[in-house]
Amino acid sequence: MTNPLIQILDRHPEYTRLRDAMVNGEGPAGVFGLGESHKGHIAAALSTGRAVLLVAPNEVAAVKLHDDIACYDIPCAHFPTREIPLSGKGFAARDSIEERRVAVLSALAAGKTMTVVTCIQALMQRTVAPETILNYIKYCCEAYLFYQVKREDLQGKQILASNEKYYIADHGIREAVFGGNMRDINLILENIVYLELLRRGYEVTVGRTGDKEIDFVCDKRGEKLYVQVTYLLASEETVNREFGAYDSIRDNFPKYVVSLDEFDMSRNGIKHRNIRDFLLAEEWN
Repeated sequence: MTNPLIQILDRHPEYTRLRDAMVNGEGPAGVFGLGESHKGHIAAALSTGRAVLLVAPNEVAAVKLHDDIACYDIPCAHFPTREIPLSGKGFAARDSIEERRVAVLSALAAGKTMTVVTCIQALMQRTVAPETILNYIKYCCEAYLFYQVKREDLQGKQILASNEKYYIADHGIREAVFGGNMRDINLILENIVYLELLRRGYEVTVGRTGDKEIDFVCDKRGEKLYVQVTYLLASEETVNREFGAYDSIRDNFPKYVVSLDEFDMSRNGIKHRNIRDFLLAEEWN
């Protein structure tokens, strides 16, 4: 039997338009400005079955909204502001708040919590300290889940001490976390090429020359190889960017641009290869 409230709302044009728009969308729904006139927006969002982020103007309003929604047995989580007063106990410890914030985000990412209530201030606060993130990355590298790639100044011939890049050892991990790899296909192709370079015994860095970057500078017993990876050379701007990265590289070592394009677009001594052909080639020269 249809909920009487929904029957009433179904006669409200604004509610039905918003509900249909969100049903036909793909991402989470965000509802802002939670005055009385926006309660229909909330109802529309909650009735779609999609993840919903409700943003209240302040922490007090967020807590009240969360409690109101919970009264209707709708699974709902509160993403708190740091150091909010807890009833009669002063301010919550920082670690306790951070644990709650991380738990809410983890549940949302895992699809266990479809409705999250927060306020603008909470959204503006960094959830995890940079030192914590760096430690997590370090642990992942030590467990061979990530590979760290140093940056190299090709003009000064020195390894840079910051802004390293990281590649994942197994795309299945990324697929499990994000639910798909196609939205970042350019990064996936780059990761695939990197793993093949490692498999063939190359030492790999990311090259920097002026304001330009070369995806991979590879060295194996003194023999160098340069590789640029992109999804498609679909515009002249992309072609100029990918091939132009080699403008200041004056040596005669092989230089490649790798993409999903089927047609050979080699120019100025720089070789273009389809990624499939590049990965299956017995040697690169």
